[in-house]
Amino acid sequence: MPLYFIKLFNDTRKTQTMTRGNIPNSKMISDLIYAESGPQCRPLRKIRRWCNNSVGVIFVIACITGLLWLGNSIFHTHWPRDEIILAKPSISNTAPHSVRKIKKYVYSAPRAIGVLESVRFVDSDSSSPLKNPEFNFLIPSSSCQNRTHVLAFVHSAAGHRSDRSQIRNTWGSIQSLKGYNLRLVFILGTTVSIELQRSIELESSIYGDIVQANFIDHYRNLTYKHLTAFQWILRHCPDVPYVLKMDDDAMVDVFHLIDFLEGLQPNPKEFLYCSAFLNHGPRRDKLDKWFVSYEDYPDEKYPTYCEGFAYITTVDTVKTLYEVSRHTPAYWVDDVYVTGILARKAGIVHTDMEDEHGYTLMTEDFNPNDLKKYLFVLAKYSHHKIHWNKIWKNIKVLHQI
Repeated sequence: MPLYFIKLFNDTRKTQTMTRGNIPNSKMISDLIYAESGPQCRPLRKIRRWCNNSVGVIFVIACITGLLWLGNSIFHTHWPRDEIILAKPSISNTAPHSVRKIKKYVYSAPRAIGVLESVRFVDSDSSSPLKNPEFNFLIPSSSCQNRTHVLAFVHSAAGHRSDRSQIRNTWGSIQSLKGYNLRLVFILGTTVSIELQRSIELESSIYGDIVQANFIDHYRNLTYKHLTAFQWILRHCPDVPYVLKMDDDAMVDVFHLIDFLEGLQPNPKEFLYCSAFLNHGPRRDKLDKWFVSYEDYPDEKYPTYCEGFAYITTVDTVKTLYEVSRHTPAYWVDDVYVTGILARKAGIVHTDMEDEHGYTLMTEDFNPNDLKKYLFVLAKYSHHKIHWNKIWKNIKVLHQI
């Protein structure tokens, strides 16, 4: 028998001869046993403690994993359920060099058009052309009447009624200038608010300049807003020579614009005039509203594209870009997709704005004398819009209107 057990047996017999007042408690006996056992039992105790701790750690990890999975299921449930599903562009349709190879991808078939919360695509061996959806117009607006020379379509959010009013009362109020007829329409998506929808319908009945299509109005659906405008133009204003794309926070000097268009005779067919971005890439900061993951866009650089506040083009260019879009997977950053990816695929070359056709901001210290240098003035931030009417008055004074 091992010496340690013999000694333990003898020590136990000794405890039986102790008087009642000197009887040690159970803890003392346990301490005595562990003390007498010496270092030979310490490895066993360490192993037992390590096992107990490991079980606890594993249990905690399992609980955390379960909570994360449950949270992902709850908070990433798409609303509405029938969302629009976009595909990311293949490498061949975007920048010349890829950071990694990817397979051929096509859309998963959309069941309805809603808020895009994620970009999905499905592996497929099909080589058939890919088509973007045809939109149904809830408020189609009227077709171009008489001879329209310039059609301005404005990206506007459903709830931006005050912005639309500012445009109608300023640069949008000019409907004819130097023999050029101008037409203005606002492009909107749908809203889940019944009250807001009724307000939009009333606004349309008063002004007749609203085009609303069946997709949820959301910044992640701006590509569909862009394609909606193209579809409407080709259906209702196919003969308009020039098309001006605007955001509802931008003002155009229409007098300066017409002077510029007069100098373009004869009318160009393929023409894309804008402030062009060269060698720009996706925003990779996850805190940025316009964050783009490598899964959404794997390349480091975008093709050359237009800054989104405005560009000038022709109806022939619109037709070309729209036809190319019917065979090109959509990408949710609309400026990049329409004026970058589609333009590159169609072979359309950007014409960068001339020195005196740039843009400035509606800042408090804005100098009216600088208006001669700019074609566009932007209310980039909400506090800039308080200067909107003042800037328009300065433009009219500049052109002696």
